[in-house]
Amino acid sequence: MSTQEPETTVPVNPFTRFRDIIPGERLASLSFTIVGAGGLGAPCALALAKMGVKQMDIWDPDVINEENMGPQMYGRRQLGQFKVDALKNFLRGQAEWCKVTVHKDLYTEESSNTSDVVIVALDSLRARKGVWSTIDPDVCQLYIDPRMGAEVLNVISVVPKEDSDWYPETLEGDPVVAKCTEKSTFHCGLIGGAMAAREVKAWLVGERTLVDYSVCLRLLSILGDDQTTRKKRYAAGLAEAAE
Repeated sequence: MSTQEPETTVPVNPFTRFRDIIPGERLASLSFTIVGAGGLGAPCALALAKMGVKQMDIWDPDVINEENMGPQMYGRRQLGQFKVDALKNFLRGQAEWCKVTVHKDLYTEESSNTSDVVIVALDSLRARKGVWSTIDPDVCQLYIDPRMGAEVLNVISVVPKEDSDWYPETLEGDPVVAKCTEKSTFHCGLIGGAMAAREVKAWLVGERTLVDYSVCLRLLSILGDDQTTRKKRYAAGLAEAAE
């Protein structure tokens, strides 16, 4: 009669599937601030936590209402909760290694920020200016500004010590005011949050190129367009997302 050896449980690293792609130790050593826990900020926080971020501050004074349920990562059971609280609870179940500190306040020029990486996921140029004014290039190593319309994305990646000459120009101009029924979509927010997280990975491994500085997508079918029409669509999308 043969006897079977007892099975041994081998600890599994949750980052095994991408440990040769993302430098986990360096990522874990960085502190992150995400300003905004809505359509872009929440997916970005999830993507970063899944990548292995260990320390994250999230700012947002808003509570969840019904109009957030469609385009954002929140459901009916979370109505009335602060977005930062709901997001923290969600992340706790998805990535227990990530310590999340929430701020139920509006991020202003007086807000203190000592994070290595800052991601500004807000919906106005004025608010972005306020966040940018708090950035110390000697402290903040990477600053990411994802911008979203209903089906337009623009993700701007900035190294404050190197890019402070041109980035402020993207905060000028008169914003295009979209109808309330054409402001945001869940799929666009998911892609934008993932793209912002991808910019962190690109910076960590030295893959940051000119294309990574401003990545713009217009989420419309262009398969039937000729090259000239595609170029026009891209130019229109870039101009719209820049607002």
